[in-house]
Amino acid sequence: MTFDGRGTVTIPPGADIVSDAVRFDTVAFQPLAVSMYLGQAAATSEHFDAHQMSWLAMGSNAAADVGGQRFTVPYPLLPIVNRVDVEATAGRTIVTFGDSITDGFHNVPMQLGTFGANQRYPDYLARRVAATHPKVGVVSAGISGNQVTRDATPGFETTLGYGPSAVSRFDRDALAVPGVTDVILMEGTNDLASTFHAPSTIEQITAGLAELITRAHARGVRVHLGTIPPRTDVLAPPDAYASITAINNWIRTASEADSVVDFDATLRDPQNPAKLHPQFDSGDGIHPNSAGYQAMADTVDLATVLDGGPGPRCD
Repeated sequence: MTFDGRGTVTIPPGADIVSDAVRFDTVAFQPLAVSMYLGQAAATSEHFDAHQMSWLAMGSNAAADVGGQRFTVPYPLLPIVNRVDVEATAGRTIVTFGDSITDGFHNVPMQLGTFGANQRYPDYLARRVAATHPKVGVVSAGISGNQVTRDATPGFETTLGYGPSAVSRFDRDALAVPGVTDVILMEGTNDLASTFHAPSTIEQITAGLAELITRAHARGVRVHLGTIPPRTDVLAPPDAYASITAINNWIRTASEADSVVDFDATLRDPQNPAKLHPQFDSGDGIHPNSAGYQAMADTVDLATVLDGGPGPRCD
């Protein structure tokens, strides 16, 4: 890899750097290893809730070890690399944008059993899309703990996920993705049960979602707005069901989204709509299990989402 022709690069705090193109063929869902050597780094950005193992080589530069024998220290996060862009003639991109439910979190015991298995809802969706539209990519822009209008509490940005708010990061993480034509957006549940703040109001959440739709439409990008699934976890406030119902009613009837993806209808228990269906609950009352994530992917109407041409190229 090179950066403007150079073999090394210094990344300023908070900045993104894009490498020069690397020419090689790949196929869908093929694992890709990116090796690098950090000469000096006090801290790095990393995907906290990655469900994927990285490997470290301690000591001297081992980046040229293509066999990986020197990478012996397991590291259950994904550091530094945010995304790999793949060139495809007439290709386009769907961005799944959201919180831990998009990020693929399971209840901790189940998470250990599914680690590295690629069973997030965007994974299942990508496999569905590839079966009929191999030129269409699916990008996951989920951050566990993310909220619609509020950034992470200072001091907890890296230890608990969270990240900048959806409103803050939407342009970078969704609209600037090369070839993006469609965003599947689902957020809001964390705003209702914030650990470090008073809960957001229904009006604040819907106003934030409406702003994202407006910004996407200004760029010619369609938004498919997901309803919020029920929750009965330990952080759920007493009025969680009423608040989620009010937001979902707005999503279904009053938002300017191009379509609605009714994740709530798919995941809720028909006998008790305030709870996840037992067959989809990973065990904590908020995060789906692998069957639930598969059901979410199956809920996306591909005929609606894929009804369009290639997206704009974004620098």
